[in-house]
Amino acid sequence: MRRLSVLAVGLFAAANLSFGAVIVDKAPNDIPFGTWNPLSGTGTYVYAGSFVASDAALVNVLGIYIANEDTMLDPSQFQLQLWGDLGNAPDPFNVLATTGILTQPSNILALITGNLLAPVNIVAGTRYWIAATTVGLSGTDEYGVGSHIQNSVYNDNGTFWYSNDAAGINFDGQALTPELSIYAEGDVVGGEAPEPATWAMMAMGLGGLAAWRKRTV
Repeated sequence: MRRLSVLAVGLFAAANLSFGAVIVDKAPNDIPFGTWNPLSGTGTYVYAGSFVASDAALVNVLGIYIANEDTMLDPSQFQLQLWGDLGNAPDPFNVLATTGILTQPSNILALITGNLLAPVNIVAGTRYWIAATTVGLSGTDEYGVGSHIQNSVYNDNGTFWYSNDAAGINFDGQALTPELSIYAEGDVVGGEAPEPATWAMMAMGLGGLAAWRKRTV
């Protein structure tokens, strides 16, 4: 019976997760930003934008809206990273998770996403940063990135930070009015209630386990 209770707790906890949910999506709704200071492996090495987590979640995908401005057949490699916050500024010494290496060969502004090498938990009400970094990677093509009007969807006073430091540690500044167009998804704790079919499957599983338990006693 104790095994059934433990299983029931696990199933109902899982029912409280929203799998593959969008955690933040600051889709571009302003003119493209960054053409004057493009992201590349030879110029601006990091762009970073923030969001405040509205729910506790397990993040497993990061994304950025980005376009290749050169298309010279040498797309700059970049990685997307989730950073901690340091007084409403990106903290390059607190890298929480990273994707594999990504590129964007197209000159059309589009959402490019990557799976995190190791998913990471975030805490509701905490500010996090999504950074696109070319530090230590190859390629010379320059990228423009999407911009999002501050607080037009998420009221979190996000900003747009950039670094011309080849080590990606020192940030040159920020733009106060637009936000970097960023994206994240994962498994949100406290999501919507499961569909009836989901409840039915869980009930069938518990019923089957109960029957098995009865036969083995």
